[in-house]
Amino acid sequence: MVQAGDLKFKDLNGDGVIDGNDVSVMGRDQVPQIIYGFGSSIGWKQFSLSAFFQGTALVDFYLGNDFMPFRNGSARGSLYSNILDRWTPDNPRQDAFYPRLSYGADINQNYANNSHWVMNGHFLRLKTLDFGYTLKKGALGKYGVQNMRIYTIAYNLLTFTPFKLWDPELGGGSGIGGAGTKYPNIRTFSIGVNVTF
Repeated sequence: MVQAGDLKFKDLNGDGVIDGNDVSVMGRDQVPQIIYGFGSSIGWKQFSLSAFFQGTALVDFYLGNDFMPFRNGSARGSLYSNILDRWTPDNPRQDAFYPRLSYGADINQNYANNSHWVMNGHFLRLKTLDFGYTLKKGALGKYGVQNMRIYTIAYNLLTFTPFKLWDPELGGGSGIGGAGTKYPNIRTFSIGVNVTF
């Protein structure tokens, strides 16, 4: 039985009934239609700075049953967030991520394939940022050093995306081995020295 807190569906064919005749194509493929990258390097005196960005566009992810709470006894994700970001009589937010809590057969169609569970998966990531300083030639010449560069480099420093459930670079999909169940890319920082004798 449909109740307050359930998702709302549109009568696409205008016959006054919400049924299988109102099904339509929704979203794009989970494989990005555009993959891009760009970077730049600048230098000033002995300092250098390089950055590389990568991103995707025209890509959607569909949240399958693995991320629906209490579905087939095998739901993944955070039940804590399910509770906090759900419609309830005490929390009647129209923008709550999850509809009202229900159990059993999905007679209200909240977890049927619908556009509420289609999410834009595009992102722009600062993949690498390299900052360095090169000592002047001859500063260490008496030690046989022709060139020395001290640098720090960071990977996966910033990500800009509307998708917040997992690292969008991992792609879409659910189930065993799906993107939402994989270990995300990690942010790393390194310090190094390049010496030429």
